[in-house]
Amino acid sequence: MGPTTKVRIAILGSGTGSNAKALCQAARSSESAFSVALVLTTSSAAGMCEVARGENVDLEVIPASVKGEEFSTKLCSLLEQYRIDVLVLAGFMRLVSTKVLTYMSGHVVNIHPALLPEFGGQGMYGLHVHEAVLASGRGRPAQRCMW
Repeated sequence: MGPTTKVRIAILGSGTGSNAKALCQAARSSESAFSVALVLTTSSAAGMCEVARGENVDLEVIPASVKGEEFSTKLCSLLEQYRIDVLVLAGFMRLVSTKVLTYMSGHVVNIHPALLPEFGGQGMYGLHVHEAVLASGRGRPAQRCMW
């Protein structure tokens, strides 16, 4: 990449798209080192779809019925097609396969609203995570970003 080339990111998520919206807004800054090239989700009803449309970002939906190897193959194909440099997991509710992680070769960022693995796993999404942190007495939830 040249000195003025921005890193092309894809945002993969399942929910309302609050992180996607924040990333799209940050990408508009002249000082941003990245551009949002693609928003991916498994549901055409996910809030992320409206965010992508509102931000004029390409949107791809891999139906929730597509699972396992077929899902991983489709995802890798889209990442290649859109020339994605970094995959951002922003509220994605599935495990990401070794195939995808290998394809992206260390260029994956995961956003989670609390410490992992303590506040992760089944049922730990959205407000459930924040409620669990508060119930634990360990303070308040804090956004985590893992590279």
